[in-house]
Amino acid sequence: MSNIFGRIVVSLIFCCSALALSAQVNNNTILPKDNSPFSRFGLGDFANPYSTAQNAMGGVGIGIIESYFFNPANPAALAYQVHTSFEAALNVGNSSWTTSSGENNNLWTGNLQYLSIGFPLQNPINQAIENRSPDFSWGMNFNLRPYTTVGYDIRVPGTIEEYGDYTNILKGTGGTYQLNWANGWRYKNLSFGINTSYYFGKITNSRRVSLDDFSLYAYATEFLDEYSISGFQFKGGLQYVIKLDQDIEREAARNTQRRRIIIGATAGNTANFNTNVNRFYTRDNFGLREFESDTLVNQSDIKLTGQLPMSYGFGLTYENINKFRISAEYSAASWNEYQNEARPDQLFNSYRTAIGAEWIPNANSFTGGLARWRYRIGAFMGTDPRSFNGNQLDTRGVTLGVGVPIITPRQAMSFIHFSIEAGQISAGDLLENNYIQASLGFSLNDNTWFFKRKFN
Repeated sequence: MSNIFGRIVVSLIFCCSALALSAQVNNNTILPKDNSPFSRFGLGDFANPYSTAQNAMGGVGIGIIESYFFNPANPAALAYQVHTSFEAALNVGNSSWTTSSGENNNLWTGNLQYLSIGFPLQNPINQAIENRSPDFSWGMNFNLRPYTTVGYDIRVPGTIEEYGDYTNILKGTGGTYQLNWANGWRYKNLSFGINTSYYFGKITNSRRVSLDDFSLYAYATEFLDEYSISGFQFKGGLQYVIKLDQDIEREAARNTQRRRIIIGATAGNTANFNTNVNRFYTRDNFGLREFESDTLVNQSDIKLTGQLPMSYGFGLTYENINKFRISAEYSAASWNEYQNEARPDQLFNSYRTAIGAEWIPNANSFTGGLARWRYRIGAFMGTDPRSFNGNQLDTRGVTLGVGVPIITPRQAMSFIHFSIEAGQISAGDLLENNYIQASLGFSLNDNTWFFKRKFN
C-alpha cells in the first residue's frame, strides 16, 4: 500500500509541475479555467487551506485534535495521530456570481483540493499489546495542495479623445502550489509541531489594448508577463490539553479523559522567495494589410525576489470526545510586508475569525447508521489582503457538512467527508463575488503500518 501512495504523490507532483511550467503564447491563446477578477492582484485567489472536515466547521483547526482526518491548520495536532491516514479531496462544484455595475457573471468550476498522507511513528496496536501508554508520541504528514489560483478574462472599454473607443482585454491564468512536510511531537499534555512548506508555480498575466474605431488600421499592443516562484516557509504550532474528566480505573489507558479543553497557537515566519520572469511586449495588426507584428520588449530568465508575510493564530476548543465539540479561532497575517519584484502590488494586513461545531448522536450505535455520522456547522468572517479601487476586500460565509464513517475489512475507521460553503468576497458596493462551493473528501485509515509482529 505504501508503494501505491508513493506513486500517487509522485504523479500528482508531476501533474502540478506540468501545469506550472506550461507556457502561454499570447492573449488569444490564454484560456482561464475560471473568471475571478480579484485573482489579478497579489498571487491570485487563495485556495481553500482546510481539510474537508475542517471546512464544514467554518475552517477551524488550530485548537482541534483529531486522529481520523487531516488537520493542516496546526502541525502540533499530528502528535495525536494514531492511524496511518491517506486523504484526498476534490472541489466537486464551485458556482460563483460576480456583480459589478448591475451585471452578473456566472461560472461553475471544480478541481483537486489536496492530497495527504500521515502516520504515527509508534503503532497503537503495539502499545495496547504491551499495555503501556507512553508520555511521548510523534506523528508525521506529507501533503500537496494548491496555494493560490489565477484565472480571469476581463474586458474594460474606454474612450480617448481624438481616437475614439478602445478595449483593454485582461487575461490571466496559472497559480502556485504548496508541498508540505509536517511533524508533531507530544509530551504528556503539551504538543508542538513544525510544518515546512515549499512553494512553486507559474502565473501568466496579459493585457491587450486595441482601438475599436481604427481596428483595421491601428496596431494593437499586448503586454505579456510570466513569472514562476519558488521558496520555503516554516510554521510552528502548539497545543495544550486541559483534562476535565479522568477515569480512575483506566488511568493507564490512552485517552482516558472524556471532556477536555484544547488551547492552540500557530506562527509562521516571514519568508523570501525567488522568481524567474519572462516579458514579451508586442504590437500587431490584423487589418487590411498583411499581418504585421513588432516586438517591443523580449526579456527572459530575469531573476528577481519576493517576500511572503509572517502569520499567527489562536484557537480554543471544548469537546466531549466522540460526542460534541465547539471550536473558535482567530488568525492574522502581515500582508503589508508582501513584496514581489516581478509584479509589485500593495496588499494589506488581513485577519480571519471562525467558529465551528461538530455533533455525533451516538458514536457506538450498531443499529442506526445516521446516529454515527458527524454533523458539522460553522461560520467565518474577515478581510482579504487585496483591495479594489482602494477598498480592502471583506470575506464572510457559512458552512455545513457531514462525516460518514466506514468500517474497512481491517476494522480501522475511515470516513467520507462532505462540506458545502456559501460565502462572499466584496469591495464595499463596488464589486461582489458570491459563491457556493462543495467539497468531497476521503479519509482512509489503517492501523497495521509500523506494526511490530511477535512470534512465540
